Amino acid sequence: MTYQQTKTKLAELLAERRRAGERRRAEQWRRLTNIWRGRLTKLCQLRTKADGVSHGTHHLPDNSDGRAMLQALLRFGLTAENAMTDAPWCEASELKKLQRAARRMKWRDVGPLIGLTYDEREACKLWRLMPCDVTAAELERRQADKRRKTERERRQKKRRERREAMESMRNATKRDDAILRMLDKAAYRTPDGSFGYEWMPVSAMMKDAQECKAFRSPDGWRLRNLRDAMHVELKILAKWGAIQKELRDGRRGKVLWVRKLNLEEPVPVGKADTFSDGRSVGGEKRPKLTVIQGG
Repeated sequence: MTYQQTKTKLAELLAERRRAGERRRAEQWRRLTNIWRGRLTKLCQLRTKADGVSHGTHHLPDNSDGRAMLQALLRFGLTAENAMTDAPWCEASELKKLQRAARRMKWRDVGPLIGLTYDEREACKLWRLMPCDVTAAELERRQADKRRKTERERRQKKRRERREAMESMRNATKRDDAILRMLDKAAYRTPDGSFGYEWMPVSAMMKDAQECKAFRSPDGWRLRNLRDAMHVELKILAKWGAIQKELRDGRRGKVLWVRKLNLEEPVPVGKADTFSDGRSVGGEKRPKLTVIQGG
């Protein structure tokens, strides 16, 4: 391929990329205008319902308010055919005049044109439009208060869910269920909407296990060999493919880290676990449990 052919091919690729970008932006704008026309239609329905006057299912009134709303709808991509359907009283010459005015209008001018109030703006989710009954400074203050309230509610919900998860973990009667609930605390949401799980050291899980009913004797005493009982359950869960284990370097030797696996995630196959103190980890047989009296 010669230099000129390469240059021509590159120019064609760049032109096709530009056309693809233009088509993508046009599709995004079409979807956006469809959403905003639907919200403006909802505003018309709310106003006619509040006034007690019905103009049909979608007809605009033959007055200044109807013409202002028609101009706003034209600004958001309403076609001439649909405009004649929504406003059968509008003449062709008047429609062209409204279309020219809509093309020159900015988004911030739509709210004052249709007399949008702050309550209507919130009810119909017309957040890109400026209301006519509050100033820009007051609107910014209300938006800041709304963001703080939303953030406060989100944190309260997160704390409530964390308390419920801790209570559920502590009241779990099965050890494998209690361990999985401990690992659920390390869950996070991935960009595609699914959940993933971070690694958690077993030493941190041991502190939670001391408060779980599943790792206590029937009379409520703590287990003397809690560590062995924890590792037995971890080995069984790893064999089932519910968790993944990994040894990492720590200050005093190797430290065991664990994370929960998704059902769709392939189960990794690893080697048997060994620790710096020389003791082997687990087996399928549960160790004999010893109770500490008075603990």
